[in-house]
Amino acid sequence: MHAHNADVVRAPAALGKIALNLVFRVGQLGPVLYCADDQVLLIPVPHRTAHWWYAPHSQCRPGPAWWCDDLHAPRISHRPCTGRIWMLHQRQGTEALTDPRALFDALSSSRATSTTPTHPVAQLLAVSA
Repeated sequence: MHAHNADVVRAPAALGKIALNLVFRVGQLGPVLYCADDQVLLIPVPHRTAHWWYAPHSQCRPGPAWWCDDLHAPRISHRPCTGRIWMLHQRQGTEALTDPRALFDALSSSRATSTTPTHPVAQLLAVSA
């Protein structure tokens, strides 16, 4: 499976970079496109992933949806981005895409960790709950 035949997960760069480190350790990590303009990661995953991808931390669009835009914008403009770079590029002859279940779990885990209260009193309340 090649990236041009894939669905594409769009995640905020800060959260996505943390999740990609987790996927690298436990699952298959494929190519990743980074958009510096919008601070978004575009991660191709196997086709037909989009139908089950319902998450507050990211979006998965069917087909080769390589546009960025704001993840929470009400309308998609499909405007071109100029600040894109491949963080990890698909190697010639390989067909490996990122494992969608590992990516979903890593994004969920990273989001839960990043939303943990940081104030000492809030941490005590979170621990005692």
